[in-house]
Amino acid sequence: MIVNVDVGAFASADGGTMPLEFAVSAVNETGRQLAFARETADVTFELVTASRRAEANVQTQVRLSPGDYEVRVAVSNPATGVVASVFSPVAVPPFGTAPLSLSDVIVETAGRTATPSGSQRPAATTRRTFAPDERVRALVQVYQGTRRTNAIAPMSVRTSILDANGNAVRDQVMALTVNDFTNRRAALALEIGGLPPGEYVLNLDASLAQHKKARTLRFTVQ
Repeated sequence: MIVNVDVGAFASADGGTMPLEFAVSAVNETGRQLAFARETADVTFELVTASRRAEANVQTQVRLSPGDYEVRVAVSNPATGVVASVFSPVAVPPFGTAPLSLSDVIVETAGRTATPSGSQRPAATTRRTFAPDERVRALVQVYQGTRRTNAIAPMSVRTSILDANGNAVRDQVMALTVNDFTNRRAALALEIGGLPPGEYVLNLDASLAQHKKARTLRFTVQ
């Protein structure tokens, strides 16, 4: 499991690079620790402005079996002694054995590093509030049992974006064929940017025969 952490709150007003320490643990319902990772990373922040707060996302990884967990992340600046932490419940589906399962939704925005062509490289973010002209997309993996041996079956995923009044501003059904799957998984990338200011909900509903799975993402355009 990949854990993505926004450490923008640690940035100084003049930006720059800062060494930060990270500790990630996963505990079960009894509080027993089942996974732990610790690392140090040099994080580079851009100059903070009045119109744009600092944002820097750092990723680390822990290995977990299917089940329900609480993931605990602590970030510290050893130079100042400042520490921050966050806890979140996480459910790991049985991706290997389930006939149909979905990953959580990962959100990407255009990064701050320009590619040689002049476009911006997408970067994962924990933000859920975006500018109207910001390029944003939602990423989801669809699995048909990575350890199963039955034939891959064509299936569909319905995606819709609802506004604050429950009206659908976008609605489409995406067909996944056998050729869309590699190692029994298929990747979906959904553009969710370019909307007027407001509150929105992205719904993903996957269907395969009698099996159904869903994911929801709430986000705001300012």
